[in-house]
Amino acid sequence: MTLISTADQIAQQNDIQIFPNPTTSDFTLEGEAIKSWELFDTKGGLIHQNAVSQAKPEPILIQLNNMAQGVYFLKVFTLNSVVTKRLIIQ
Repeated sequence: MTLISTADQIAQQNDIQIFPNPTTSDFTLEGEAIKSWELFDTKGGLIHQNAVSQAKPEPILIQLNNMAQGVYFLKVFTLNSVVTKRLIIQ
């Protein structure tokens, strides 16, 4: 069993960046060793998902065309953790 402190969880969340946020469509996802990501609506419905071919620290441009305005949740899987971030589309 692996124990993760609250401080570790906050540090991991801060390692994943989304910008711009809020956005109108496209945004950049940046962080260390991102393996995949999933986008959910506020009801928990899966909107989009994508696996990264090789986990590397380069920024990932995510293009979301024709998305309804609102709040979404981006779940990011890295080599060491799973982080959920809020994304606002205007």
